[in-house]
Amino acid sequence: MKKFTALAVMAVTLYFAGIYRQKPMLIMLLMEIILVAVMMILPHILKKKVSVAFSKKNRSAKKDTELICQIDVSNNNKIPVNKFETQISFQYDDKKSKIKKTLYGCADTGNNNVIEFGFVASYCGNVSVNIKKIKIYDCLSIFSCGKKINSEMNIIVFPKEKPLNIEISTQGQYEGENSVSTILKPSEDAYTDIKQLREYRDGDSNRFIHWNYSARTESLWVKEYEQETGSEFSIFLDTSYTKKPDCVQYDAFYEIISAIILGLVKDNVVVNAYWFDKKIHKIRSKEIKESKHLTELLSELYKSETEYSDNIQKTECQMTFNMNLEWYFNNQIIYRFSRTNFEDEIIRNNFIL
Repeated sequence: MKKFTALAVMAVTLYFAGIYRQKPMLIMLLMEIILVAVMMILPHILKKKVSVAFSKKNRSAKKDTELICQIDVSNNNKIPVNKFETQISFQYDDKKSKIKKTLYGCADTGNNNVIEFGFVASYCGNVSVNIKKIKIYDCLSIFSCGKKINSEMNIIVFPKEKPLNIEISTQGQYEGENSVSTILKPSEDAYTDIKQLREYRDGDSNRFIHWNYSARTESLWVKEYEQETGSEFSIFLDTSYTKKPDCVQYDAFYEIISAIILGLVKDNVVVNAYWFDKKIHKIRSKEIKESKHLTELLSELYKSETEYSDNIQKTECQMTFNMNLEWYFNNQIIYRFSRTNFEDEIIRNNFIL
C-alpha cells in the first residue's frame, strides 16, 4: 500500500510538472525520485550488518504454560533500523505439526537490542524453533530486502505434575481394569524411621497422614520417612508402533507415563523404568525416586527415536505401557487410556496396587 501511495504521488507530481512546466514542480519531482531511489537501496545496505539469533539455544517449559523467549538483535550500522520482520517456525517431533509466527521490531545501533515473544506448547516433547529469514525495511517502511538467517532453539516441553491416583495395598487380588492388587508388597518395617512431619500437599497419600498430630493442630500433617525399603517397581516403556504416531499420540504417551510414575513415587516407591533406545540399539534404564528423576527420564525419552514394532528389543518388567496407551501387568491389561480424554481419566480413576 505504501509503495502504491509513493508511486501515485510521483505520478501526480509528474502530471502537474508536465502540464504547467514550473521549476518548483520539476524540483519536487526530482527530489521524490531521489528519495524513492534511496529508500530502495537503503535496505540492501542495512541488511549486511544486521543479524538476529536466539538468546538461548535450549529451553524447557511446562505444557500449556507460556514461555517467554528472547531474540538478540545486532545492528552494526551507523543508523538505526526503523523496522524489521522475522518469521519463526515451531515444529514438533512428528515433523508434521508446524506453527509459524511473524515478529516485528526495530533496532538501535549496537548489540543491546532484544525482542521477546511468548510460546505456549500444546503438546509434550521436543519443539524445534527456527529463524530462517529476516526482512529489513527502509526508514519509511516502503521497501524491504530479505536476508537468510540460520538460528535454532530447542524447547523441551514437560507434562504438568498430575499424579495418577494409586494406592498401594498389601492384600487383595486383581479385580478388573480399574484396580490391581498384590503388584507391590512393602515389608512391614518398610516405613519405620520417621524423618520429619510436614504439612499436607495435594497428591499426598492418606496412608502417611499423622492423624493424632493433625487432630491436635487442626490441620493435616504428613509423615516423611528416613528410609523406605521393599518398595520397588519396574515398568517397560514400549515406544514401538505399527502406525507412526502424531504429536497428539506422543503427548498422551508422555502425559500418562508421567502420571503413572508420579502416582507411585508419591507413595515412596522406587520406579525402575526401561526403554529401547534406537540410536544405540540397546535397552536403557533409569531409577526414579523423585520428580526431578522423572524429568531426566522424559528428556532421554524425547531424544530416543520411536521404532516400528518388529524392530524393537523388549525386556520383562512387572508392568508395560505402550504407544497404544495400554497399561499391562504380567501381560494382563490394567487399563486402556483414550488419546483424547486421558487427562480426565487420570483425574477420575483410582488404581489399587
